[in-house]
Amino acid sequence: MSRTGMQAAEDAVFESLQNNDLDPRILDDGSIVFRLPDGRHVRVQLDEVHCYTASEIDWDVDDGQEVDLPSEVDIPVSEIDLDESAPSLEDQATDRLSDSYGWLVKNYVLGVVGKEDIK
Repeated sequence: MSRTGMQAAEDAVFESLQNNDLDPRILDDGSIVFRLPDGRHVRVQLDEVHCYTASEIDWDVDDGQEVDLPSEVDIPVSEIDLDESAPSLEDQATDRLSDSYGWLVKNYVLGVVGKEDIK
């Protein structure tokens, strides 16, 4: 496949990932594993991760309490320890959200923004 063809394929894959068509999962090393429509799994390593994003955040607030909390938060790579002995990426992101905003998190979607995605 030519470089142009490879780039088009990469663009299509990342567009599908962004549309959540391929059930992406982020591994502790920053790579992404996603499921193709035929059931096969593919792993993509982003060499230059800009940041992680927590989106669709469901905060655990007290019933009836009005709190102005974000629904999406960027988590800089510098705040995540990817050492094998460190807690999982998801655990670190959850802790960072709770520590930063003072509220527990019920659920969220964790994503990756590569430096090549910054325009």
